[in-house]
Amino acid sequence: MNFIINKINKILDKILIKKFKIKKFKFFIYNNYLNNQYGDVYINLSTLYFLNSKQQQEIGYIIGKKIINKLKKYIKYYRIINNNLNIYYNNYFYLKIIKLLFKIKFNKLLISNKNRKKKILIDYLSPNSNKPLHLGHLRNIVIGNTLANIYKSLGYKVIESQIINDRGIHICKCILSYKLFFKNKKNIKIKKGDHFVGKLYIKFEKELNKEINYLIKKYNINKNEAYVKSKLLKLVNIELIKWENNNIKILSIWKKLNNLVYKGFKKTYNKLNIKFNEILYESKTYLLGKNKILENLNNIFFLNTYDKSIYYLYKNKKIIVLRKNGTSLYITQEIGTLLYRIKKHKKLFNIIYVVGNEQSDHFNIFFEIINKLKICNIKLYHYSYNTVNYLGKKIKSRRKINNIILIDELIKYLNKIIKKKFFNKKINKKKILNLSISAIKYEFLKINPKKIINFNINNILNLKGNTGIYIQYTYVRILSIVNKLNNYKLKLNNIKIILENNEKTLIKQLIDNKNIIKKTIKTNDTSILINYIYNISKIINNFYNFNKILKIKNLKIMEIRLIISKIILKFLYFNMKIINIPILKKI
Repeated sequence: MNFIINKINKILDKILIKKFKIKKFKFFIYNNYLNNQYGDVYINLSTLYFLNSKQQQEIGYIIGKKIINKLKKYIKYYRIINNNLNIYYNNYFYLKIIKLLFKIKFNKLLISNKNRKKKILIDYLSPNSNKPLHLGHLRNIVIGNTLANIYKSLGYKVIESQIINDRGIHICKCILSYKLFFKNKKNIKIKKGDHFVGKLYIKFEKELNKEINYLIKKYNINKNEAYVKSKLLKLVNIELIKWENNNIKILSIWKKLNNLVYKGFKKTYNKLNIKFNEILYESKTYLLGKNKILENLNNIFFLNTYDKSIYYLYKNKKIIVLRKNGTSLYITQEIGTLLYRIKKHKKLFNIIYVVGNEQSDHFNIFFEIINKLKICNIKLYHYSYNTVNYLGKKIKSRRKINNIILIDELIKYLNKIIKKKFFNKKINKKKILNLSISAIKYEFLKINPKKIINFNINNILNLKGNTGIYIQYTYVRILSIVNKLNNYKLKLNNIKIILENNEKTLIKQLIDNKNIIKKTIKTNDTSILINYIYNISKIINNFYNFNKILKIKNLKIMEIRLIISKIILKFLYFNMKIINIPILKKI
């Protein structure tokens, strides 16, 4: 635990001040969990670069003796190996930690008082309202939600926010498609609104491609020239101008289609157990950005003389922020949304934008603009992630959009596989759904966000591998053991037993939870937490393979293992909540 490290640091400070008159020297002190070559804690004596190796060894013995003298209640012995001062905990230390972990909730071990007043806003998902949610959105969702849960566990006040891109050319394509191809159709069956609107978008793109190919052949022109001549694109731009001028008929269709999408999104969110503190809409914030740009014309933003569009000069490149017809772009909305959030959420410490790495340039430009506008002093950060490739068996679906795998279809497909693989009889649909969600979320989090995910359904249902199903199995296994001894009264204060080495190893791993979570944040890598949970689950299962509880005759051994089992349950429950996978009591 950190209290031992803190005490060791104080001893080191005093020795360095007394011997060398050096203050606030940074030692490298490591907790050791698996390597038996080193102690439970070891200090790298090479840190003392101003001493030769012989002097480093000599000062190491002085430090070791002092630590033993001051912390003999917790330390068994020390020794120097490979210029590392190795410190070994005694049995009393582990019993003390066991008592602490048993009594306290895991989240209380993580919460820091200095974080309590800090407010962080995490912007994630932010879909367009012209299509359903797909695998790319899924990676965004699980990263954003896990980040939010991690920051909450550390004591921060977290706002989970999304802004829906509910306006623009892409939405107007759906409006035009509805007017041209669907408005007069009778008995249109809409099973899920976002899927229906996605079809409108695809229908428009198909008709546009037909028109473009026709124009290329007829006039012997290139694709860009064909786009300029396109009647459909001219109509879409007219729709956009009408929308920005509050045309009643256009707004009526827009609201109708958007409401269908939002109802569809909500169903998907419910499956994934995702709830946002706030949902914003680009249509409500873009004007704030537009006005800010116009206020700073000829100062930060400039007018293109040849077409009257407005641009920002970034690395000698003109970045259009308002089109020549006065309509807005994505960057315009981004500025407006930030202005809205600053006004709504007072004393924001940080805003984290969880967005794919293809938008890195966009955020570099956006952050530079915000600095020049001097809008705020809030820390703005782009948490980027890579793409998702689907490698599994093809999912047969009538509702696929442009061969993109939709979240709803993936869940539906996985539900069928899980039911066939694990259950022969009728089973609660909710349980199957929970196993599907566990498998999917875990798989998306176990890969470093900077890496491409090659998603394969065949790899995510392994009961013995690094999967969400394996974590569920581990939790259910320990819960079953604990429930069978539920009536046994534990005498926590009278524990006097010599612990086995594997019990000590397990406890050492569990107490590193806070460091792992902090490291996950520091490195922007969710796979660190996931692999930590998996490695502990392996240790747990190995522990129970060789250490019986239910049939053991020695009551003291049974009691300490039952206490450890309850601590393990708390650990798994806490971390499964952080990564937001459902917790099952039975599989």
